[in-house]
Formats: sequence, C-alpha cells, structure tokens
Amino acid sequence: MEQAPALPKFSLLPGWICLAVATVSMPLMGPFLGSIIAGPLTLAALILSIIGMVRNNVVGGILLMVLTFILPGISLIVSLGMAFVLPAMKQSSKSPATPPAIESTAQ
Repeated sequence: MEQAPALPKFSLLPGWICLAVATVSMPLMGPFLGSIIAGPLTLAALILSIIGMVRNNVVGGILLMVLTFILPGISLIVSLGMAFVLPAMKQSSKSPATPPAIESTAQ
C-alpha cells in the first residue's frame, strides 16, 4: 500500500504580514477607513492560519488564529480612542481649569 506524500511545511509568514498590516492600519488610518483595509487582511490571515494548520504547521497556525481574533479588537479600541478621546482631551486642556481669583474685602 502506498503512503500519501507528506505535505511540505507551510510558511505562515504571509499570514503574519497580513495580520501586522491590519493591526497597524486601523489606528493609523482611523476606525472607519482602517476597518475597510483591516477587514480583508484579517480574513486573509485567518484563512492562511487554517491552511498552515492543514499543512503540518499546527502550533503556528493556532497561534496565528488566536491572535487574528484578539488583535483586531484591541486595534479597534485604540483607533476609537485616538479618534474620539484624544481630540476631546485636547479641547479640555485649552480651557484653563483654574478658578477665578477671589477678592478679599479686608477692612
């Protein structure tokens, strides 16, 4: 009986590159434009992790898959913080928070 040839070990480097670009693009381009770019790249990283697991790179594929589910959420939170919280903090720092001087009525 013939044995099926072993599949060569699949490199997960394209998946890691897709995930890195997706994670960095969302905070840099804002939550809306970044999501348009990061969504397909994250999906590609997920598909490449599954292909890596099928082709005898199980540990790397599982690690890439887990990070594919975790990192986009963190990136989205950072992106929303940069888009909405930082401008609000800049506006509040422009107005001085010092109380007005109290005039004493000493006699």
